Amino acid sequence: GSNMPSVKIVFRSEKTYRDGTSPVMLRVIASRKAVERQLCKILPDDWNPTTQRIRKGHPKHRTLNALIAAKFAAAEKLIHDEQALHRAV
Repeated sequence: GSNMPSVKIVFRSEKTYRDGTSPVMLRVIASRKAVERQLCKILPDDWNPTTQRIRKGHPKHRTLNALIAAKFAAAEKLIHDEQALHRAV
């Protein structure tokens, strides 16, 4: 069903900070609640919506993409573990 937990990386281009950047968010939906955590802020031109990652033109793209991947994986594992826990009970 639609109440399956999910993890997404979202670029909030509609929210712009004074320096022209927008936040990259980790969005976790679990038990019908959505939680968003900001991972970093980048300029819209630095975001690749297809890969959901920061473009190579960004000076810190390696570090930030590694952070995004790590947070995404950790959130997925957390959700997976929680589901396993519920099944075991």
